[in-house]
Amino acid sequence: MSNSDLRWQLADRLRVEMAYMNQRNLEVRRKLRYVDEFSKPDSWDVITPEASLGDYQWSGEI
Repeated sequence: MSNSDLRWQLADRLRVEMAYMNQRNLEVRRKLRYVDEFSKPDSWDVITPEASLGDYQWSGEI
């Protein structure tokens, strides 16, 4: 398996995990903007510390 294949498999797995998070959960609701953003497949196209999150600014804190 190439690094590229591994990267896309991991990105898809993380996207699915985000999509299935319980949005009623208090901890999830606190970061709902990230859950919503990273539930979209195209949000995983480019992942770097410099990647734009639209109106969101990643604080590095989850």
